[in-house]
Parts: sequence; structure tokens; C-alpha cells
Amino acid sequence: MPSLFPPFAARRRGADELRVVQTGSRTGDRPQERPDVRGQQLRSGWGPAWLERRDGRQRRILLVHVPKTGGSSLRRMLADHVPDATTFLSTGKQEWAHASLAELDTYQAFTGHNFLEPIYLFPQDEWVTVLALREPLAWWRSTYKYQRRRATATGKDHPALHDSFDGWLASRPDAELSNPQAAWLAARLRVMFDNPMLDDDRIGDLAASLSHTPDALVDLLERLLERITVLGVTEDLHDVYVRMCAAMGWTPVHHAAIRDNVSEEPEELMRLSAGQQERLLRLNRIDTYLHARAQAQGGP
Repeated sequence: MPSLFPPFAARRRGADELRVVQTGSRTGDRPQERPDVRGQQLRSGWGPAWLERRDGRQRRILLVHVPKTGGSSLRRMLADHVPDATTFLSTGKQEWAHASLAELDTYQAFTGHNFLEPIYLFPQDEWVTVLALREPLAWWRSTYKYQRRRATATGKDHPALHDSFDGWLASRPDAELSNPQAAWLAARLRVMFDNPMLDDDRIGDLAASLSHTPDALVDLLERLLERITVLGVTEDLHDVYVRMCAAMGWTPVHHAAIRDNVSEEPEELMRLSAGQQERLLRLNRIDTYLHARAQAQGGP
């Protein structure tokens, strides 16, 4: 199975310039006998000082927006319930990391291409998490259209401008077409596991190693889906919206889904050959499974 992860983007410094000193032993040096942990717990009340000073728990909503899954449309529907002034928008450039805790504490909704970072900052608050996943063939159609629309708007050249959908797919290597939604979700988990300053055999390589153990990757993503408050599919965004309102105690004001960033292309340009369709389905088995899980969670 091709690797699901792109190279780690952070810049590594020289080994002599940055080195983390660890006092623990490596896994291979661990004592053979583990302690009896039955009945063991962790000390309670060990929260960040900021949370201990703040009065009461806040109720917040987090849209986990995988690219090309209708998150912009869902955000527009959310805007009728949460004012812009209390909605934090992340474009995927970790804007939350440049804001103080005092500023972030003023927001009720976190949207855009963030992941679970706001929850890490305010873990004791009441979070309603929302995630929509998309059928893989539809995801790739939308991606192709987006690439064409973006290239046209910016005046930049792109292969999608010169090829049909089928031809564009044929020119892409397997690694670029493999499970993009699962890869996006798993890559966000790397925030908690990967550290560019650690050696490759340390915990910093845990998430990347999952690309070679797809069963473990699916187990991890299943645990994530089980903990999402409102899990649904892009094909029925109105259902996701209605359940999101129910979870937040809001009265729905939309009777149909808003469709944002929709672009039409000529039918002949979007035709998909049987060979490329079979290839996409073969390369996106994890995404297909996750979408089916999300679809099963839909409805009242």
C-alpha cells in the first residue's frame, strides 16, 4: 500500500544544534515485567492554570473540515447561529497558534481546516464536534473541478486545465490518489505524535509508521469517528446541519443545504472510464470504509 503521508514539512535542524535529552529507556531496554496496573488512576485536577482560573465550562462547536467535503457550505449555515465575531476561522496555517488563550477563549465556534487543536487548548469545555466525509469518486470529481477553477482564477497553469478528468487521473501516480480523506485526518494526529527533533525510532515516527500498517491506521481512525458528536456525509449536509443544531440546542433555520463553491464542467470533460473508476476504488478502500461508517451514523 502506498504511503499515506507526505514528507514532514517542518525544517529539521542539525543534530548538534537541537537535541532532546530523554531520561527514559528505549523500548528495547524496557523491563520485561510490567507492573500490575489494575485499579490505577491518574491524579485528578491537573488542568492548565488558565482553565482553573476561568469560571464555568464553555460550550463550543468545532467543525472538522476535511478539504472538499462541503465544509464551506456547513460553515455558511453555522453563521446563522454563531456571529462572525465569535467564530474562529483557520485556513490550515495554524492561525490558532498565534492567538493568546485569552483571545481564543472568546470564540464559540472553530471552523476551517483545523483539527482538534482548540480542544487541546480547552479540554474541560463542552465540545460538539462535527465531521462530514465524502464518497471517494465524488471527492475526486470535486477536487478536479476545484483545481481547474482555482487555476483559472489565479492565472496559474495546472495539469487539470489541459486534461479531462479521466486523463488527469491517469497522469497521477497511485500515491497521490490513495485515501486522501484518511490521510488528512491521520496527518492531523501527527501534531500529538511527531517531533522533527527526535530520532526516527522514537515516538516521533509513530504516526508515519501507520502508513505501513493500514489495519492499525483504520483502528485509530475508527476511535476518532466514535468520538465525533455529529458524524455524517457530504451528500446529506442538511442532515448534518440539523443534527448539529440538535446537539447545540438550536432551532434549524435552513430547510435545505447551502451549496457553496459549486462549479460545473462539460459532461464530456468529466466522463470517467471503467479503468480509472476501478483504480480509484482500489486506491481508496479506507476512504470508502470511513464514508460508509459516516453514512451509517446519519439520520435522526
